Amino acid sequence: DKASKGTYEAYMVMTPNASTISGNIKHNSITQLDSGVIFRTRAVTAATTLNATDYILLVDSSGGAITVGLPNSASAGTTYIIKDVSGSAGTNNITLSASKADIGEKIDNADTAVLASDYGALSITTDGRDWFIF
Repeated sequence: DKASKGTYEAYMVMTPNASTISGNIKHNSITQLDSGVIFRTRAVTAATTLNATDYILLVDSSGGAITVGLPNSASAGTTYIIKDVSGSAGTNNITLSASKADIGEKIDNADTAVLASDYGALSITTDGRDWFIF
């Protein structure tokens, strides 16, 4: 595997029957092992701000609406997955908030994005300034 400061190259080789993966790489949010990939996952039940070590955020909004703040500074390509694990987002919305909306940072050209479907999920990535849902 190859890694240099600020740049990470991942590789994986699958056997013809796709039963094994070889190769290793470690990054703040992802660890690839010979037996598969492990993503950093954090569970929350209250408002939080995503950080550099997050990748998957499991949100339980059964106790009320929750706001998830995007980090103040993120490198282009930083990606997060936010998932409603309680099935409550339809009633208790999960709102993503741009941390620098006051200076023009946007989420798909808006200040916030709302996850409002029970058991819904969204993926979001940045170009280093704005955020994009995909």
